Amino acid sequence: MGATEEREPLGAVEWVAVALTGGLFAILLLQVLLRYIGIGFVWVEELSIALFVWLVFLGASLAFRRGEHPIVEFGAQALERRLSPPGMRRVRTLLAGLLVVVLGVLAVGL
Repeated sequence: MGATEEREPLGAVEWVAVALTGGLFAILLLQVLLRYIGIGFVWVEELSIALFVWLVFLGASLAFRRGEHPIVEFGAQALERRLSPPGMRRVRTLLAGLLVVVLGVLAVGL
Protein backbone atom coordinates (compact mmCIF):
# COMPACT_ATOMS: atom_id res chain seq x y z
CA MET A 1 0.00 0.00 0.00
CA GLY A 2 1.49 3.33 -1.05
CA ALA A 3 1.82 6.40 1.12
CA THR A 4 -0.91 8.26 -0.77
CA GLU A 5 -3.54 5.50 -0.61
CA GLU A 6 -6.26 5.84 1.99
CA ARG A 7 -7.21 2.91 4.17
CA GLU A 8 -10.78 1.72 4.38
CA PRO A 9 -12.44 2.10 7.77
CA LEU A 10 -12.32 -0.97 9.98
CA GLY A 11 -15.20 -3.38 9.62
CA ALA A 12 -16.83 -5.52 12.29
CA VAL A 13 -14.38 -8.40 11.95
CA GLU A 14 -11.41 -6.05 12.26
CA TRP A 15 -12.90 -4.47 15.38
CA VAL A 16 -13.44 -7.91 16.91
CA ALA A 17 -9.81 -8.78 16.14
CA VAL A 18 -8.64 -5.51 17.73
CA ALA A 19 -10.76 -6.18 20.82
CA LEU A 20 -9.48 -9.76 21.11
CA THR A 21 -5.88 -8.58 20.75
CA GLY A 22 -6.39 -5.97 23.45
CA GLY A 23 -8.08 -8.49 25.73
CA LEU A 24 -5.30 -11.01 25.18
CA PHE A 25 -2.66 -8.41 25.95
CA ALA A 26 -4.50 -7.24 29.07
CA ILE A 27 -5.01 -10.67 30.64
CA LEU A 28 -1.44 -11.76 29.90
CA LEU A 29 -0.04 -8.54 31.35
CA LEU A 30 -2.25 -8.95 34.41
CA GLN A 31 -1.08 -12.54 34.85
CA VAL A 32 2.59 -11.54 34.59
CA LEU A 33 2.17 -8.75 37.12
CA LEU A 34 0.19 -10.90 39.54
CA ARG A 35 2.65 -13.79 39.34
CA TYR A 36 5.45 -11.36 40.12
CA ILE A 37 3.82 -10.68 43.49
CA GLY A 38 2.91 -14.34 44.03
CA ILE A 39 -0.72 -14.45 42.89
CA GLY A 40 -2.08 -15.96 39.69
CA PHE A 41 -5.32 -16.90 37.99
CA VAL A 42 -5.81 -20.48 36.86
CA TRP A 43 -8.03 -19.59 33.90
CA VAL A 44 -5.68 -17.16 32.12
CA GLU A 45 -3.78 -19.80 30.15
CA GLU A 46 -6.94 -21.42 28.77
CA LEU A 47 -8.53 -18.08 27.92
CA SER A 48 -5.36 -16.82 26.23
CA ILE A 49 -5.19 -19.97 24.09
CA ALA A 50 -8.85 -19.59 23.08
CA LEU A 51 -8.37 -15.89 22.23
CA PHE A 52 -5.25 -16.67 20.21
CA VAL A 53 -7.04 -19.38 18.23
CA TRP A 54 -9.88 -16.96 17.43
CA LEU A 55 -7.33 -14.33 16.38
CA VAL A 56 -5.65 -16.81 14.02
CA PHE A 57 -8.96 -17.69 12.37
CA LEU A 58 -10.06 -14.06 12.10
CA GLY A 59 -6.67 -13.04 10.69
CA ALA A 60 -6.73 -15.86 8.16
CA SER A 61 -10.24 -14.96 7.03
CA LEU A 62 -9.33 -11.28 6.69
CA ALA A 63 -6.18 -12.08 4.73
CA PHE A 64 -8.11 -14.46 2.48
CA ARG A 65 -10.92 -11.95 1.90
CA ARG A 66 -8.43 -9.19 1.03
CA GLY A 67 -6.35 -11.50 -1.15
CA GLU A 68 -3.29 -10.89 1.02
CA HIS A 69 -2.54 -14.49 1.96
CA PRO A 70 0.77 -15.28 0.23
CA ILE A 71 0.01 -18.90 -0.64
CA VAL A 72 -3.43 -18.03 -2.00
CA GLU A 73 -1.94 -15.19 -4.07
CA PHE A 74 0.86 -17.35 -5.44
CA GLY A 75 -1.50 -20.19 -6.34
CA ALA A 76 -4.03 -17.86 -7.95
CA GLN A 77 -1.39 -16.19 -10.11
CA ALA A 78 -0.01 -19.54 -11.24
CA LEU A 79 -3.48 -20.83 -12.15
CA GLU A 80 -4.56 -17.62 -13.91
CA ARG A 81 -1.63 -17.94 -16.30
CA ARG A 82 -2.68 -21.47 -17.25
CA LEU A 83 -6.50 -21.39 -17.20
CA SER A 84 -9.17 -19.45 -19.04
CA PRO A 85 -11.63 -17.28 -17.02
CA PRO A 86 -14.36 -19.99 -17.09
CA GLY A 87 -11.77 -22.54 -15.96
CA MET A 88 -10.73 -20.27 -13.08
CA ARG A 89 -14.39 -19.92 -12.06
CA ARG A 90 -14.72 -23.69 -11.92
CA VAL A 91 -11.54 -23.99 -9.84
CA ARG A 92 -12.74 -21.28 -7.42
CA THR A 93 -16.13 -23.01 -7.11
CA LEU A 94 -14.43 -26.35 -6.45
CA LEU A 95 -12.13 -24.80 -3.83
CA ALA A 96 -15.03 -23.04 -2.13
CA GLY A 97 -16.94 -26.33 -1.97
CA LEU A 98 -13.90 -28.09 -0.57
CA LEU A 99 -13.50 -25.36 2.03
CA VAL A 100 -17.13 -25.78 3.08
CA VAL A 101 -16.64 -29.54 3.46
CA VAL A 102 -13.43 -29.12 5.52
CA LEU A 103 -15.02 -26.50 7.77
CA GLY A 104 -18.09 -28.71 8.18
CA VAL A 105 -15.92 -31.62 9.26
CA LEU A 106 -14.06 -29.35 11.70
CA ALA A 107 -17.33 -28.00 13.08
CA VAL A 108 -18.76 -31.46 13.65
CA GLY A 109 -15.48 -32.64 15.13
CA LEU A 110 -14.93 -35.83 13.15
